[in-house]
Formats: sequence, C-alpha cells, structure tokens
Amino acid sequence: MHLPRTFTRAWLALLVAAPTTLTGITIAHASPSGLNNIPTADVAPTGVPVVQVYTTLAEGNSSHAILGVKYGATSRVEIGVDSGVGKRYSPAFQAKLQVPLRPGLPDLALGVANLSTNTARDGEPAWYAVVSTKGRLRGHAGHILQANNPALFVGADYAASQSLMLRADWIQTNDREDSTASLGFMRSFGRRVVFEGWASFPSESGAKTAYTIKLNYVLGP
Repeated sequence: MHLPRTFTRAWLALLVAAPTTLTGITIAHASPSGLNNIPTADVAPTGVPVVQVYTTLAEGNSSHAILGVKYGATSRVEIGVDSGVGKRYSPAFQAKLQVPLRPGLPDLALGVANLSTNTARDGEPAWYAVVSTKGRLRGHAGHILQANNPALFVGADYAASQSLMLRADWIQTNDREDSTASLGFMRSFGRRVVFEGWASFPSESGAKTAYTIKLNYVLGP
C-alpha cells in the first residue's frame, strides 16, 4: 500500500527529524530520530535543521524543558545537540549513520546518543544498532549498548493519514530488570510545525506513568 507522493517526500521527512527520549537508560538528552522512547533507522532530511522543545511530566517528579536541534548533514548522516532549558546540563550530542543495503531490505542505522562532556551528571554515551522496515505500517527493532545498562527495543508506527502517525514501542530498562512501554502520536500542522505526545508505562515497582509533549519547528525549505 503506497502513500501519496506529497506525504512521503514532505510531511514524513519532517517527522523523522524529530528526536526521542530513550527512557530509563540514563540518556538525559541529545537522542536520535525515532518513535516515542526508541531510535529508528530514519535520519533527518539533508540540509534541514529542526528545532524541538519538549518536556516529560510524571507524578512526584520535577519536570524541565529540553531544547534541541537535529540536522541532516548528508542523505545518510544525522547530527544533533540538546540541552536543558534553565538547568545546568552540559550540551549533549548525537550522531547516526544510515548504512546502505540492497533494495527491498529494511533500513539499518548505527548511532550514538548522549555524548556529553560531563558523564558523571548526564550519564554514559549509548551506542546502538537499529533496523526499520518500510511502508505505511513499519516495524523497528534494535539493541543499545550503554555502560551497565544494555537494552533491547522494538516498536511500530502507522501512517493513519497525511497528517497523523500513530506510534508504540517497548524498551528494556534498569539493566534489563524492567521495561517501559509507550503509546503516542505525531500530528502535523502545515509544512513546518509537528506536535508529538505520548504516555510511557514503566514496569518498575512504584514508577508512575510519564507523559511527554514535544513541539518541532522545521527551519529548512
């Protein structure tokens, strides 16, 4: 089943430039393009900077805003930097390389997130590999390597319309002792504004449901 050309070339390209927060694996910020809480093999469009502001709310936990920028350095390379707003976070960086495969095969990407100059405060870098299928309904799966906290993850997204995408994912947390599942959506408003929202459901005893809201603004053409 094929999507309209205007969807695949414009709106979807903007969506894959949005960041994600890798919940529960000590990644504070500077996370790569992805679903709710996992990365995908997508990369930001070439030459297109995307500014994002997002926050996560949970009962009993303080919240703060994160400001980030993602950029497609080439057709297969994404880079980015994020930092807390009003908090004393060190800037954190991320990079992702989409590996070319034969036509018809899923997309493959290798990347690293949370490259910070202050690992004691912001956590260790997370290296990962991920594969993503193609089409209106896509599947994603991969593995994250992080000091004392490796994690497997899976997810799926569905293009319900030209302006709405539904997303769900699951990731291991706390050194594989627990996990976090999530449900969310992305909604575009014109060519430059994309809103995201999702709920994360941690399995850890006593952990509360977390709600993330995010606004993306596309600066490119």
